[in-house]
Amino acid sequence: MKNLFGKVIAVPIILILISAYLLGMNFYNKFDRVDDIKEAVPQTAQMEDTKTAEQEDEELKSIQDKINLNVATESELRSIDGIGEKLAKRIIDKRENIGVYSSVEQLLEIEGIGGNIFDKIKDYVTVK
Repeated sequence: MKNLFGKVIAVPIILILISAYLLGMNFYNKFDRVDDIKEAVPQTAQMEDTKTAEQEDEELKSIQDKINLNVATESELRSIDGIGEKLAKRIIDKRENIGVYSSVEQLLEIEGIGGNIFDKIKDYVTVK
């Protein structure tokens, strides 16, 4: 009876140990597969081509063709970040009132253009 009792207890213990081992292997394989999937998924073009605002600003500053305030259309002015429809109209109205801009700094005389906006747009405009 002792022998039979020892075998009866040993079998479930062995089954529990085997189950625990297989469960552990299953968890290991799940985590291993997640890493494989992450490596297999390619980076999207959008993520690779993302530029910071500073990089875009530097690219715009390097452009040689600045917008001439004395001949610019409303749509050309609106293409500058920081100038909307109303501000573009005010710039053109000011130009019509004074004839021509003699300096970019004259933009500071326009309502709605303060130091912050001027600093943002001054590198994109010129007077010729």
